[in-house]
Amino acid sequence: MNWLTWIANLGAAQGIILALAIVTIPYGNRLANRFLAAFLLAESLRLLSLSYYYSGLRLLPGAPIYMLHFLSLTFGPLLYFYVQALVDKGFRFKAVYLWHFSPLLVALLLSVPRFFIAGLFFGEYDSYA
Repeated sequence: MNWLTWIANLGAAQGIILALAIVTIPYGNRLANRFLAAFLLAESLRLLSLSYYYSGLRLLPGAPIYMLHFLSLTFGPLLYFYVQALVDKGFRFKAVYLWHFSPLLVALLLSVPRFFIAGLFFGEYDSYA
């Protein structure tokens, strides 16, 4: 691994630790804290997947680590809900708001055939070091 992947992994670890610290704060606007922690966790997992992708490790094309690339589709809704929870004191998350995450669902459903194709071509890797 090169030094950029090490820095990316350290940043991802820092983001995960910060997300855990934010979610455990017992006071203040807890709903907004949960959305901020979810945003930081999504950012950290996305950074982790990018660092593995660019590290040159030999991963199967359908490996679950590549599914984390789609987490960038959650950044917008999570930030929107975080700001909404900060501004509107009576804000409650409802099931109807899950439509904001529909691009993520579509991307995940479209990438499911990758797992079956990877099973057929088990010997082919995504990157060669």
